[in-house]
Amino acid sequence: MERITSFSGKNRFLSNFYSCTFIYRGVTWQSSEHAYQAAKTDDPTQKRVIRLAQTPGMAKRLGKNITLTENWDELEILVMYNILQEKFGQNIQLRRMLIHTGDKKLIEGNNWHDNFWGDCRCDKCKDIRGKNILGRLLMRVRRELNDG
Repeated sequence: MERITSFSGKNRFLSNFYSCTFIYRGVTWQSSEHAYQAAKTDDPTQKRVIRLAQTPGMAKRLGKNITLTENWDELEILVMYNILQEKFGQNIQLRRMLIHTGDKKLIEGNNWHDNFWGDCRCDKCKDIRGKNILGRLLMRVRRELNDG
């Protein structure tokens, strides 16, 4: 099976750091990273600060120091899935690009030790198989867009 093993270059649109506007829970977001990080808290002030962050990287950093929603660890995958549905459902060009990946396996390869959302390939993690949750969710959204 063919694979996409990096969400960079021509496949950058698969990354949560890719800039694209969409509405999630009635609010306009500038990236799926912004929406995800803000969804981690129920505090409206913290949500607003994250929403207004200049870059997805800043949103991610802000999301590390917030008051987490109760049971966040039970909600985070569903929240990410819903965000991806909105990102690709509302942006025709991104939807086409995702569908155009065909049946390729999507792997969020990284070197920052993220073996939950992706699969880190650094020397330290090379023998650990990442869960690749982001890649799996993207393939699920792609399948649903193809079926719909």
